[in-house]
Amino acid sequence: MTESRETLVAIVERCLAMDRLAVTVYRNFAANAADCELGEFWREMSAEEETHVAAWTDLLGLMFDREIPNLFQNPERTLRELAAQHEQVRNASAADLTLAEVPAQFLSAFRLEFYLLHPALERLWHFYHLLRESGRSPALDYESHLRKFLNALERWDAGRPELRLLGDVVLRLWTQMRELSHEASVDLLTRVLNRRGLLSQMKLLAYLSRRNDFTAGALMIDIDNFKLINDTHGHPAGDVVLANVAQLISGSVRKSDVVGRYGGEEFLVFLPQTDATAVAALGEKVRGAVELGTRGRIPATVSIGAACTQFSAGVEPGLEALIRSADRQLYVAKGAGRNVVAANC
Repeated sequence: MTESRETLVAIVERCLAMDRLAVTVYRNFAANAADCELGEFWREMSAEEETHVAAWTDLLGLMFDREIPNLFQNPERTLRELAAQHEQVRNASAADLTLAEVPAQFLSAFRLEFYLLHPALERLWHFYHLLRESGRSPALDYESHLRKFLNALERWDAGRPELRLLGDVVLRLWTQMRELSHEASVDLLTRVLNRRGLLSQMKLLAYLSRRNDFTAGALMIDIDNFKLINDTHGHPAGDVVLANVAQLISGSVRKSDVVGRYGGEEFLVFLPQTDATAVAALGEKVRGAVELGTRGRIPATVSIGAACTQFSAGVEPGLEALIRSADRQLYVAKGAGRNVVAANC
């Protein structure tokens, strides 16, 4: 394995180890529960943590037989952070295995769930969901997992104010962490991916395209004469045009395709699974949707460059070459009079 892959494997192993500790703690709480229903609750929580353990174990297996992209800007720092949290989880859980008092169990659980929170978890779960290309990402169910603890507090009369506050804080941290992660990847004006989020998503999907031997495509889309729109109608109206065009593009492509604002008035669509004919056809569909969809408002048209490839060599160099090819075709489209699609597939 390369050094980067070894680091990524170590990150997943830390996540796996922490969730295994959670399984052990909740199983012991079930055994020491004050009544049968409380024991059943802790067994349910343990079972949910076991699904996370199964996901981490499966992800490790997938990582050993596939080319894996670097998921983190600084994987070594992520590993150090998770290693520190793992040590905190291990120290906290060691003394809590025999707890029988209800408030003490819930305090331990909230402390454990707090230490389990890290932005890396959502990114890894998202990547696992893409690799498996089916099923439901564990990240989508984690909020429900946390809410069950809060509901249980009231049920077993363990709802001390400080416990409720701690539970609310853990839940809020998780939801805000997901929201911040989402906002960091989305262009606030157009509500499609920003350049950073777009390229990150494209990289992950490109690895999947290579694994499955798919043909991938790209559409580079530019709003025609956008400066004239701004000069004639004003920049606020230009912003409205940008937002409208972004939504028209998003509504024209498939759910599996990725749409982002590449820069200024340029948008990029990545098609992870397609064929040569379909890339140009989708480009024409987008072009027509924008022309028709902006009538009655401020009229706008787009020029589109279409390209496709198979990632037979390196994925990331191939992705860069695909974007360059689509960009060259965009210039061809503009040279042909604008409001046209030029394809190199």
